[in-house]
Amino acid sequence: MKKSKLTKSQIKDLIEDYKSEVEKLNYRLANVKETLKSLRADLKTAPDDTKPATKKTTAKKPGRPKKAATAEKATAKKPGRPKKAATAEKATAKKPGRPKKAATAEKATATKTGAKDKRGRKPIVTAWDKFVKEAIEEAKKALHSAALFEAVKKKAQAAKLYDNDAKVKARINATLQKLVNRKKELAKFKHTGRGYAYGLPSWGKGGKLKAEYKA
Repeated sequence: MKKSKLTKSQIKDLIEDYKSEVEKLNYRLANVKETLKSLRADLKTAPDDTKPATKKTTAKKPGRPKKAATAEKATAKKPGRPKKAATAEKATAKKPGRPKKAATAEKATATKTGAKDKRGRKPIVTAWDKFVKEAIEEAKKALHSAALFEAVKKKAQAAKLYDNDAKVKARINATLQKLVNRKKELAKFKHTGRGYAYGLPSWGKGGKLKAEYKA
């Protein structure tokens, strides 16, 4: 039997991370089900697609005078050879249209470097994001998991968002994943006790805390 290369605390942290991922997936699944339910209800009362076409056919009945206008256009087109020259001028005028491609490239570059995400949405800041960041900033030092839980729990209770300890822990884990791994607004550091300590990225380097920020 192969021995695990991970320590017990690392394995426990991974278990908590995966539990958090399962909770997030369940939350997303519930939202999708609600959206489908709403769309199916809207489908029953939605107007028929063929109705706008009926309006067009009734509007075309008094269209006979257009034939006379068409005949006038046909007779007027005979001396229309000079238009070819105008068309040629228009064609030559279209040649310098390549700068539009450059504008498109600039737009694409701006999208890549913009503050929004790939879908064009602004990043969502939840109440739990605020609770976690405020707890660490107010402590002015890195907090290990237990201390962070107690600080965030008090804030959740004050905001009337507290359900139970298990849900608070799951939400803290999900928030830490987002703020540490994706947004890089927080960092995790090695801790003498079990697990990690969390603080601002400027409080340490290479996973090691500066002395003044140690928990």
